[in-house]
Amino acid sequence: NIEYSLEKSEERLRLVLAGTNDGWWDWDLIENKLFYSPRWWAMFGYLDNEIELTPSLYPNIVHPEDKERVEKAFAESLANGTTSYEIECRLLDKKGKYVPILSRGYILRNSDNVPIRVSGSDMDLTERKRADEQLKQSEEKYRSLIENSPEIILIADQEENIQFINFASGKYHQSEIIGNSLYLFVDLKYHDTIREAHRN
Repeated sequence: NIEYSLEKSEERLRLVLAGTNDGWWDWDLIENKLFYSPRWWAMFGYLDNEIELTPSLYPNIVHPEDKERVEKAFAESLANGTTSYEIECRLLDKKGKYVPILSRGYILRNSDNVPIRVSGSDMDLTERKRADEQLKQSEEKYRSLIENSPEIILIADQEENIQFINFASGKYHQSEIIGNSLYLFVDLKYHDTIREAHRN
């Protein structure tokens, strides 16, 4: 029957969510009831339901710089008939630090397209942000080494046209070199060596 099918469906959903590292939540808009999973609370250093569960919980812990953007995105999602939304923001944890998260929500609507329930999950982006920052620093260090190298370093595509050069000689500006054949700027005696190296 329908009741049994719904129960099984919700059980499957619980099992799927239990297997993820995301914190999930549910908001019944009709009865104004909220639920946040144990993982959600743990992400921010809290015990289950340590903060009073009210609609103001989320807005109260959103970073001030993100608050207007988050509230606007959520309100527009409810109003424009969409069934889902996704937004990045920062939420305050118990220790007073902001945790970067990716929040995804699904909006359930009735036959009149009125939103009646919102369910979603928050993914902790701390490690991803840290990895991105480390990669950025590594790229900047590499770029600095390349640009300040006393040797000319260039990259050519399969057609042997120059796509990058770390600096220009006194005779040419970089803009005059990029996109041209590398053989225009290399001594004739090195052409065969370069062709052989490029093939390999």
